[in-house]
Amino acid sequence: MYKTARKLIVWSCIILAINLSTIVAQEPEKEPKLLTSYQDVLEVLTKDSVLHQPNNKKQSIRIPTTRKDVNATMVIRWQTNEGVISFVQSMPMEVPEERVKSLETVMMRLNHMLAIPGFAINHENRLPYYRLVIPLHPRGGIQDNEFRLYLRLTLKHATTFFGPLTRVAEEGADPVEVVNKILQNSKDRKAVEEQPDA
Repeated sequence: MYKTARKLIVWSCIILAINLSTIVAQEPEKEPKLLTSYQDVLEVLTKDSVLHQPNNKKQSIRIPTTRKDVNATMVIRWQTNEGVISFVQSMPMEVPEERVKSLETVMMRLNHMLAIPGFAINHENRLPYYRLVIPLHPRGGIQDNEFRLYLRLTLKHATTFFGPLTRVAEEGADPVEVVNKILQNSKDRKAVEEQPDA
Protein backbone atom coordinates (compact mmCIF):
# COMPACT_ATOMS: atom_id res chain seq x y z
CA MET A 1 0.00 0.00 0.00
CA TYR A 2 2.89 2.33 0.78
CA LYS A 3 4.38 1.69 -2.72
CA THR A 4 1.00 2.39 -4.36
CA ALA A 5 0.63 5.66 -2.47
CA ARG A 6 4.19 6.65 -3.37
CA LYS A 7 3.55 5.89 -7.08
CA LEU A 8 0.38 7.94 -6.93
CA ILE A 9 2.26 10.90 -5.42
CA VAL A 10 5.02 10.62 -8.05
CA TRP A 11 2.49 10.52 -10.92
CA SER A 12 0.56 13.43 -9.43
CA CYS A 13 3.78 15.46 -9.29
CA ILE A 14 4.60 14.61 -12.93
CA ILE A 15 1.10 15.59 -14.10
CA LEU A 16 1.26 18.79 -12.05
CA ALA A 17 4.68 19.61 -13.52
CA ILE A 18 3.37 19.06 -17.07
CA ASN A 19 0.32 21.28 -16.39
CA LEU A 20 2.51 24.00 -14.88
CA SER A 21 4.90 23.91 -17.82
CA THR A 22 1.96 24.26 -20.20
CA ILE A 23 0.69 27.29 -18.29
CA VAL A 24 4.14 28.88 -18.23
CA ALA A 25 4.62 28.21 -21.97
CA GLN A 26 1.37 29.98 -22.90
CA GLU A 27 1.65 33.67 -23.64
CA PRO A 28 -0.50 35.84 -21.42
CA GLU A 29 -3.50 37.38 -23.17
CA LYS A 30 -2.59 40.70 -24.70
CA GLU A 31 -4.22 43.67 -23.01
CA PRO A 32 -6.44 45.65 -25.37
CA LYS A 33 -4.88 48.94 -26.41
CA LEU A 34 -6.82 52.08 -25.54
CA LEU A 35 -7.20 54.29 -28.62
CA THR A 36 -7.15 57.88 -27.43
CA SER A 37 -6.50 59.76 -30.67
CA TYR A 38 -7.21 59.87 -34.38
CA GLN A 39 -3.61 58.75 -34.95
CA ASP A 40 -4.21 55.62 -32.84
CA VAL A 41 -7.15 54.72 -35.10
CA LEU A 42 -4.98 55.12 -38.21
CA GLU A 43 -2.35 52.84 -36.67
CA VAL A 44 -4.92 50.09 -36.03
CA LEU A 45 -6.24 50.27 -39.60
CA THR A 46 -2.69 50.16 -40.98
CA LYS A 47 -1.75 47.25 -38.70
CA ASP A 48 -4.89 45.36 -39.78
CA SER A 49 -4.11 46.08 -43.47
CA VAL A 50 -7.45 47.85 -43.97
CA LEU A 51 -7.52 49.95 -47.14
CA HIS A 52 -8.30 53.49 -46.01
CA GLN A 53 -7.99 57.12 -47.02
CA PRO A 54 -7.33 59.55 -44.15
CA ASN A 55 -8.32 63.19 -44.06
CA ASN A 56 -6.07 64.49 -41.30
CA LYS A 57 -7.52 67.99 -41.37
CA LYS A 58 -11.06 66.73 -40.65
CA GLN A 59 -9.83 63.75 -38.59
CA SER A 60 -11.94 61.42 -40.71
CA ILE A 61 -11.14 58.22 -42.57
CA ARG A 62 -12.85 56.77 -45.66
CA ILE A 63 -12.90 52.99 -46.05
CA PRO A 64 -14.25 51.27 -49.18
CA THR A 65 -16.59 48.46 -48.11
CA THR A 66 -18.03 45.47 -49.94
CA ARG A 67 -20.45 43.01 -48.43
CA LYS A 68 -23.29 40.99 -49.94
CA ASP A 69 -22.60 42.64 -53.33
CA VAL A 70 -23.06 46.11 -51.83
CA ASN A 71 -20.14 48.40 -52.69
CA ALA A 72 -20.12 51.48 -50.51
CA THR A 73 -18.03 53.64 -48.20
CA MET A 74 -17.65 53.84 -44.46
CA VAL A 75 -16.49 57.07 -42.87
CA ILE A 76 -14.96 57.05 -39.40
CA ARG A 77 -14.86 60.41 -37.62
CA TRP A 78 -12.78 61.10 -34.53
CA GLN A 79 -14.76 63.98 -33.01
CA THR A 80 -12.66 65.33 -30.15
CA ASN A 81 -14.88 68.35 -29.39
CA GLU A 82 -17.99 66.19 -29.14
CA GLY A 83 -16.13 63.41 -27.28
CA VAL A 84 -17.26 60.66 -29.66
CA ILE A 85 -16.11 58.45 -32.50
CA SER A 86 -18.63 57.93 -35.32
CA PHE A 87 -18.84 55.02 -37.76
CA VAL A 88 -21.00 55.98 -40.76
CA GLN A 89 -21.77 53.36 -43.41
CA SER A 90 -23.36 54.72 -46.58
CA MET A 91 -26.11 52.74 -48.30
CA PRO A 92 -25.96 53.62 -52.00
CA MET A 93 -29.41 53.54 -53.56
CA GLU A 94 -31.60 55.75 -55.68
CA VAL A 95 -34.18 57.47 -53.49
CA PRO A 96 -36.72 59.48 -55.49
CA GLU A 97 -38.00 62.59 -53.71
CA GLU A 98 -41.49 61.09 -53.44
CA ARG A 99 -40.12 58.02 -51.57
CA VAL A 100 -38.16 59.95 -48.89
CA LYS A 101 -41.06 59.98 -46.39
CA SER A 102 -41.62 56.23 -46.82
CA LEU A 103 -37.90 55.61 -46.30
CA GLU A 104 -37.96 57.77 -43.16
CA THR A 105 -40.89 55.72 -41.87
CA VAL A 106 -39.15 52.37 -42.37
CA MET A 107 -35.97 53.74 -40.78
CA MET A 108 -37.81 55.03 -37.71
CA ARG A 109 -39.50 51.66 -37.29
CA LEU A 110 -36.20 49.80 -37.68
CA ASN A 111 -34.52 52.12 -35.17
CA HIS A 112 -37.34 51.41 -32.72
CA MET A 113 -36.89 47.63 -32.92
CA LEU A 114 -33.06 47.55 -32.95
CA ALA A 115 -30.98 47.37 -29.78
CA ILE A 116 -28.55 49.83 -31.39
CA PRO A 117 -30.50 52.23 -33.64
CA GLY A 118 -28.74 54.39 -36.21
CA PHE A 119 -30.53 54.55 -39.58
CA ALA A 120 -30.89 58.01 -41.12
CA ILE A 121 -30.81 59.85 -44.43
CA ASN A 122 -28.81 62.79 -45.72
CA HIS A 123 -31.62 64.87 -47.19
CA GLU A 124 -29.33 66.97 -49.40
CA ASN A 125 -28.27 64.03 -51.56
CA ARG A 126 -31.00 61.57 -50.44
CA LEU A 127 -28.34 59.09 -49.33
CA PRO A 128 -29.35 56.64 -46.57
CA TYR A 129 -26.75 55.54 -44.03
CA TYR A 130 -26.28 53.72 -40.75
CA ARG A 131 -24.36 55.61 -38.06
CA LEU A 132 -23.00 54.22 -34.81
CA VAL A 133 -21.77 56.85 -32.33
CA ILE A 134 -19.57 55.75 -29.42
CA PRO A 135 -18.67 58.04 -26.49
CA LEU A 136 -14.95 58.35 -25.73
CA HIS A 137 -15.52 59.25 -22.07
CA PRO A 138 -15.06 58.43 -19.22
CA ARG A 139 -12.05 56.35 -20.37
CA GLY A 140 -10.86 58.96 -22.85
CA GLY A 141 -10.97 56.50 -25.76
CA ILE A 142 -12.07 53.06 -26.90
CA GLN A 143 -10.16 49.79 -26.87
CA ASP A 144 -8.81 48.45 -30.16
CA ASN A 145 -10.95 45.30 -29.91
CA GLU A 146 -14.05 47.47 -29.40
CA PHE A 147 -13.06 49.59 -32.41
CA ARG A 148 -12.92 46.47 -34.62
CA LEU A 149 -16.25 45.24 -33.26
CA TYR A 150 -18.00 48.58 -33.91
CA LEU A 151 -16.59 48.70 -37.43
CA ARG A 152 -18.00 45.22 -38.19
CA LEU A 153 -21.31 45.96 -36.47
CA THR A 154 -21.86 49.15 -38.49
CA LEU A 155 -21.22 47.34 -41.76
CA LYS A 156 -23.40 44.40 -40.71
CA HIS A 157 -26.41 46.55 -39.83
CA ALA A 158 -26.17 48.53 -43.06
CA THR A 159 -25.89 45.45 -45.28
CA THR A 160 -28.45 43.36 -43.37
CA PHE A 161 -31.16 45.96 -43.94
CA PHE A 162 -29.98 47.22 -47.33
CA GLY A 163 -32.44 44.97 -49.20
CA PRO A 164 -35.55 45.97 -47.25
CA LEU A 165 -34.65 49.67 -47.43
CA THR A 166 -34.04 49.40 -51.18
CA ARG A 167 -37.46 47.79 -51.65
CA VAL A 168 -39.06 50.79 -49.94
CA ALA A 169 -36.92 53.44 -51.66
CA GLU A 170 -36.68 52.08 -55.19
CA GLU A 171 -39.53 49.58 -55.59
CA GLY A 172 -42.28 51.42 -53.72
CA ALA A 173 -42.84 48.76 -51.04
CA ASP A 174 -44.97 49.72 -48.04
CA PRO A 175 -42.64 50.56 -45.10
CA VAL A 176 -44.94 49.09 -42.44
CA GLU A 177 -45.31 45.80 -44.33
CA VAL A 178 -41.53 45.61 -44.86
CA VAL A 179 -40.82 46.00 -41.13
CA ASN A 180 -43.60 43.55 -40.21
CA LYS A 181 -42.02 40.99 -42.54
CA ILE A 182 -38.60 41.54 -40.94
CA LEU A 183 -40.14 41.03 -37.49
CA GLN A 184 -42.00 37.90 -38.62
CA ASN A 185 -38.85 36.41 -40.15
CA SER A 186 -36.99 37.21 -36.93
CA LYS A 187 -39.67 35.46 -34.82
CA ASP A 188 -39.71 32.44 -37.16
CA ARG A 189 -35.91 32.16 -36.99
CA LYS A 190 -35.95 32.45 -33.18
CA ALA A 191 -38.66 29.77 -32.92
CA VAL A 192 -36.57 27.40 -35.07
CA GLU A 193 -33.43 28.09 -33.00
CA GLU A 194 -35.34 27.38 -29.77
CA GLN A 195 -36.61 23.99 -31.00
CA PRO A 196 -35.15 21.14 -28.91
CA ASP A 197 -32.80 18.86 -30.81
CA ALA A 198 -34.53 15.72 -32.05
